[in-house]
Amino acid sequence: MFLKFSPDSVILFLLMLCRVLSLVMTLPVFGSERVLPVVRVGLGASLALIAFLVFGPSVTSIPKGLAPLILAMIGEIFLGLAMGFTVRFAMEAVSFAGNMAGFQMGFALANVIDPQTGTQVSLVGNFLMLTASLIFLVSGLYQHFIEGIINSFMILAPGEAVLRAGGMDRFIQIGGEMFVNTVRVGAPWIIVLLLAKVGLGLMARTFPQMNVIFVAFPVTVALGLITLAMAAPFVVALIVTIFSGAEGHFWAVLRAAMPG
Repeated sequence: MFLKFSPDSVILFLLMLCRVLSLVMTLPVFGSERVLPVVRVGLGASLALIAFLVFGPSVTSIPKGLAPLILAMIGEIFLGLAMGFTVRFAMEAVSFAGNMAGFQMGFALANVIDPQTGTQVSLVGNFLMLTASLIFLVSGLYQHFIEGIINSFMILAPGEAVLRAGGMDRFIQIGGEMFVNTVRVGAPWIIVLLLAKVGLGLMARTFPQMNVIFVAFPVTVALGLITLAMAAPFVVALIVTIFSGAEGHFWAVLRAAMPG
């Protein structure tokens, strides 16, 4: 009955649109500032329409009244944002690791604009961000989350999301894991450049007449680039693993919002 034009069908589509659109806006690549807003809104509306046509007939309860409808829409928006940020955290871990590596290499003064957020990041951070975005698209990982947007309505019907403390604790745990992933991605640069700076410090104490600042910059840059080249295969495999773990968190947040 919801496929016919009626107030219930409009309300159902709006609830689905709130979840899908807020999720698409926070996904990596698709929610980038470089993607035109009309494209993002069009993609979200298209996915919401697909979900409406597939799962709309099976929905049996619709919020009645203005207050329950507003609460249901807020719940759907927060659910979509939480699910999208589980994937965005994976991307931010890679970017943060690159920023740390760039700072240690001495690239703090040479910043560029991050296409994901529109903010300034280091050259290494931007390189790792673009690499992670390419992996996200080429490996087909984005398909899992696009399908997850649609299939989420099979697990949790529109308007039934429940915001509880347990779900917030889970979300905070996922945010904390982002910093662990940051250290895992940036470990090669952290270790190599830390040892290099310790060695340069010892040289400065041993040879006071040597200009360590003049020597340190090319040494740290060279070591950082060599480390980047040598650790690239491991970093790529780790990025895939991080995105795969984000898929599990994606569904965990959805289950945490289920009633009962």
